[in-house]
Amino acid sequence: MTKLGEFISWIFVSLLLVWVTGMVFAGEKCTRVYRSAWPVTYTMSAIESLSKHWVDDDMKLKLLLWKAKTTVATQGFFEKTVYGDEAKCVK
Repeated sequence: MTKLGEFISWIFVSLLLVWVTGMVFAGEKCTRVYRSAWPVTYTMSAIESLSKHWVDDDMKLKLLLWKAKTTVATQGFFEKTVYGDEAKCVK
């Protein structure tokens, strides 16, 4: 593997470890549900930041809308999969 590939894989593993640690040490169910969408939220935030100089306002709004819909869908999926009908968290 190249040095760049190793660097990217270390970054990915580190971010995955931070996400899992954040999920494990959350005290409440709803906090875990909110944190389940961290990868989506932060990936879309990075895309928005990187593309802000190259896209128009309409596309920025579409990216923001897609981020919100995907975050809520991810939280809903995690909530149903892990907790079933027990947890009812406001999104």
